[in-house]
Amino acid sequence: MLETELAAATVKILLGVLDKVTGGALEEVGTQILQYLQSKLQGNLRLDKVKEEPSLLKATVLDKALNDKTFKNELEQLVFKFQKLENNTAKVNQTTQSGVNINAENSKIVGQIFRNQ
Repeated sequence: MLETELAAATVKILLGVLDKVTGGALEEVGTQILQYLQSKLQGNLRLDKVKEEPSLLKATVLDKALNDKTFKNELEQLVFKFQKLENNTAKVNQTTQSGVNINAENSKIVGQIFRNQ
């Protein structure tokens, strides 16, 4: 991942975590990213400023990622983990006896009843 993409993804994730719009595993990984940044950017990361001026965090992460490959690799792994969880959706395909293919991905159907006829 390019350093600029990494910085932008990190800011997006942190804003979601700080606004409490994530939950479950996403919140857990987002919190791990937040804690990682707090430990690596001591003195440079102020949470109150992240929400007000996310561009400052983006610039700080970008600078650190360009100059510290270990930081980049570790943060990248956390961001990939978050993105993988975020994109993990159930994909269900089913073909009926009459040959109709039912694709439940992106379906708004909550439940179905099947009856023998």
